[in-house]
Amino acid sequence: MASGVNMGVRHILPVYPFVLLIGAAAIRELAAARARAYRVALLALIVFAAVELARAYPRPLTFFNAFAGGPANGFRYLADSNLAWGGNLKALKYWMDTSGVAHVNLAYFGTADPAYYGIDVTYLPGSPSFAIDLVAKPRLPGYVAISPTILSGVYLPPQWRMFYSPFWTREPAAIIGNTMRIYWVDSWPDDVAPPASPDAHLSLADSLLFGMKWNDRAAVHYRAFLAHHPNYPPALTRLGVALAESGQLDEAIDVFTRVAALTPGDVNARTNLNEARRRRALRR
Repeated sequence: MASGVNMGVRHILPVYPFVLLIGAAAIRELAAARARAYRVALLALIVFAAVELARAYPRPLTFFNAFAGGPANGFRYLADSNLAWGGNLKALKYWMDTSGVAHVNLAYFGTADPAYYGIDVTYLPGSPSFAIDLVAKPRLPGYVAISPTILSGVYLPPQWRMFYSPFWTREPAAIIGNTMRIYWVDSWPDDVAPPASPDAHLSLADSLLFGMKWNDRAAVHYRAFLAHHPNYPPALTRLGVALAESGQLDEAIDVFTRVAALTPGDVNARTNLNEARRRRALRR
C-alpha cells in the first residue's frame, strides 16, 4: 500500500474490513433511532444498494456506483484488472449471432483467441500479442468492438490513444458485459482533441500507411502534422505516396512538385513526381 505502484484495488483490500465496521456502526445507529425518517432512510439506502449491485450482476468486477455513472461507465475511471481481464468473447459471439452480425473489427484486450468462439474478426491496434501480425485496416462500414482498457489508452503510445479517442464521445450500439463497447462506424472518426505533440500525427500516419496500408486515413494525419510543419519534406513525400496509393493522383502530383521544389537535388523527389504523372497519364 505504501509502494506508490498503482496495480489495482487489491492493494487497498486491508481497508475494507474497517470500512464495513464503520458502515455497520452507522446502520446500527439508524436502526435504533426513534425517528421514523431515519429508519425509512436506512431502508431506502439498502434498496438502493441492492439495485446497484443487481446492475453489475453477474459481473461484480464491473461494479461502479451511480455517482460514477454505473457499470457501463467504469472505463472512464479504471482499466485492466480493475475493470475487465479480457473476457466477453463468448458474450460478443452471442450478441453477433442474435444481431445477425457476421464480422466485427476488434480491438481486444485479453489472451483468448476469438477464433475459438467462431468470431470472424479484423484485428485492430492494441490487440493481443498473438494477433500483432494480423492487425489490418478495418472493414468499414462495419462494427468496431473495443475493450475498455484499449479505449482508455493506458498501455498505448500517444498515436494509438489518439486513434481511439473519438470513441469516448460516441454512443455505442451495444455494451457487452458492462465493458466491451461496440460501435457502428461508416468511416473512421477524427480525433476529438489535439495531441500534446504534432509528432503523434506523424507517427500515426506512418503506422497507418506502412503498417495497415490505410492510405486515405494516413493522408488525414500527414496533413494534420504538416499544418504545424508545412515544409517538412519527409512528411510531404509520404503524404504524396498516401495520396497516390489511394488514387488521388492530381493531389499527389501537387505534393510531389512541392517536395521537388524544396529539395532540388533529391533524385527520389523527381522520380516520385514523374511516376505519379505517368500513372495519371495511363489512367486517362
